[in-house]
Amino acid sequence: MSYHSKRVLTSIFFSCCLVLGYAFYVFRLNPEISHDLIAWSRIVLVFIGIGIIGSIILHILTVISYTIKISVKDSELSETDVDRVVNSTLVEDEMDKMISLRASRIGYFVSGFSGILAIAALASGVAPFVAFHIILAGFMIGNLVEGAISIYLYEKGVQYG
Repeated sequence: MSYHSKRVLTSIFFSCCLVLGYAFYVFRLNPEISHDLIAWSRIVLVFIGIGIIGSIILHILTVISYTIKISVKDSELSETDVDRVVNSTLVEDEMDKMISLRASRIGYFVSGFSGILAIAALASGVAPFVAFHIILAGFMIGNLVEGAISIYLYEKGVQYG
């Protein structure tokens, strides 16, 4: 499995942990919040902040662990050779951009479809906080689909045309 696939897989794992943490917080620790959209919005903003900080830390740890892995695996390489190998892996080339574009397009489609579902749910008379959670679920599913497509394309390859 390539470095890029491992990076996407760790990102998917972190996203799933973040969603599980949100569900645990909402349903176990704070069950009294019901139909108050302001409270729901504040909780989601806090978890977005946690997600951003966690993603940055996770990315840094992934690069550090990859660098350590390369230096241990190829112990005969000098420090400059290890830096060269790591830098060449981390550079985004045309294939990485193509994979990112294709996966993002599909992920955005799934996320956008959740907005349509939320509007349809509101039109059918459900509570606004349910529509709010339909949109959140759509973003989460879109993120997972985007990651799964990225891993698939990194492992299979991209064909132009």
